[in-house]
Amino acid sequence: LDDDLIVSIDHEALVFYPPQSSGKDIPVKITIGKRESNAGYFSYDPPWVTYTSPQSFDADGDTIYLYGRNFGETLDDAGDTIRVWIDGVLCSQVSSGLSIWQVSSDDDDSDPFLWCTMEDRVRVGSKSLQVEVAYQNNSWTADDDKISAECGSGKYGQEAWQVYYTEY
Repeated sequence: LDDDLIVSIDHEALVFYPPQSSGKDIPVKITIGKRESNAGYFSYDPPWVTYTSPQSFDADGDTIYLYGRNFGETLDDAGDTIRVWIDGVLCSQVSSGLSIWQVSSDDDDSDPFLWCTMEDRVRVGSKSLQVEVAYQNNSWTADDDKISAECGSGKYGQEAWQVYYTEY
């Protein structure tokens, strides 16, 4: 534990900030001299999507960017379970060999984001969204309106059971 993460220490308590990371059920032990505590378990907050770009993607397939927090500070932090499902359909890697987990630049101030592609045609309308990072996931229903599919430019369609009346 880095000294700059320790808030206070005395004979009764050790108060510290956890290092930036991600995951769940991480064992934590305190060792002082030759004495070691029993393990306690700590979990970071699950991934959280604040917005997607585009918010309405092309129903014929599109590349989608997901921005938020708790995606892991590094690819190693994010672990080997980085997945995105849109309406139950797994969002694929944009390119073979590239991770869904990305960062804008090598700059330390850049926040990680998730980047994937919907390859298959989906129905238009609001979609459910599920994100998994470091064995933790978070879900949003279609009613949460985090992301939706729409017809591409020059194409027309509507959600099932929606009736639109137009006067001529």
